[in-house]
Amino acid sequence: MARKVFLSFLGLGKYQETDYFFDQKKDNSFKTPFIQEAILKHLISNDIHDIKPIIFLTKEAYQNWNINDFNKGLKCSLSKINKEFGDSNYEIPSGTSQEQIWKIFKVVFDQLEDHDEVFFDITHGFRSLPMLAIVLLNYAKFLKNIKVQGVYYGAYDARETVGGLSYTPVWDLKSFSAIQDWTNAANQFLKTGNGLMLSDLIEDTDYFNLKDSISQFSKEILVNRGPEIFKGTTQLAIQKELQTLDLKVNDPLKYILKRVKSHFDEYQENSIINGLNAVKWCIDNGLIQQGATLLEEFATTYVLVKIGKGKLMQNPDVRGFVSAALSVAEGSYRYMYLDPNNPNIKQIEKYQKLSFVEKDVVPTVYLLDNYKALKCLVNDIKSSIRNDVNHAGFREAPKTYDGMKKSLVKRYEQFLNLL
Repeated sequence: MARKVFLSFLGLGKYQETDYFFDQKKDNSFKTPFIQEAILKHLISNDIHDIKPIIFLTKEAYQNWNINDFNKGLKCSLSKINKEFGDSNYEIPSGTSQEQIWKIFKVVFDQLEDHDEVFFDITHGFRSLPMLAIVLLNYAKFLKNIKVQGVYYGAYDARETVGGLSYTPVWDLKSFSAIQDWTNAANQFLKTGNGLMLSDLIEDTDYFNLKDSISQFSKEILVNRGPEIFKGTTQLAIQKELQTLDLKVNDPLKYILKRVKSHFDEYQENSIINGLNAVKWCIDNGLIQQGATLLEEFATTYVLVKIGKGKLMQNPDVRGFVSAALSVAEGSYRYMYLDPNNPNIKQIEKYQKLSFVEKDVVPTVYLLDNYKALKCLVNDIKSSIRNDVNHAGFREAPKTYDGMKKSLVKRYEQFLNLL
């Protein structure tokens, strides 16, 4: 079971009593000189139990850990919540140099364990603490898979007096950490094509309708689901949801998602354009094998749509006829035939089923006004990219990654010019 950990720094200032309140509700307040005590009581009151406080302090800050002229000290206050909390102090350097700041970073990081759920108080300590905290949390998310549950700041300078009582708001700045997660996830999606991390983050936001669509789109690209890409159902669902972004005026996440939105503006329902958009996505994200496969298969699909046989695009035999016609000139095409000297029931059944389809489809391919350009394109895709990448480079003079990407870009642009 994951630990629940509360991290805080004890400062040098004179801690004065105030009513710390949470969630903008003054009736949800805790009177204490110490923000650490207030946060822990707040968490416990919200059924977050078994929490482990870790209080970092310099030698100089021990004046506020122990009894002093102003209060009984943080150790005493924490011990009243839980006797074990009185032993939660960890000494750190004073932070007077860059080297010491890195030592502080290491001390804090070393206290974290894999899968910890972290509540971080950044109210007191060094001026660099907010920056250190955000960077450290991001670092620990990656290396220790921690989960940030809260980032608290007791805004003492924003306190107000009501009825003779001093009230100080406590702000939860967890969203700053979340924005980093979103930025990383969106960057991963737009740079690698993998949106699974982004999909996971979407689930806990107002954009939850995007979750399944982003995940599904990534999977369609990663395993080349041509029919789904052609239909555009997933892409249009993303497009529709992202059109509501301007309605969420104050949400900083919308600017991240707007970067995603621009990649889906051109998708249509049941369109060859969707295939070319997917190829462009593959090029931009370095998915050369997927891009080469999609480009060749959508060339075949384009022909089927153009000759009025789009409904047969998932028929492997019909696709085979078109692919063969695009590979060889009309005079070299070999139609199906039955060998009278070697009758075979399966061959007879296949001939009876498909010969009329072949004779209906193939001649119309050769009649296309851009047939020669299509034939050249398909053969170039096979010879310059697809055969090389699908055979893992086990051939004479295999291309480099950069060479294959250059070839893919060239054939993609040629296909665009054919439309």
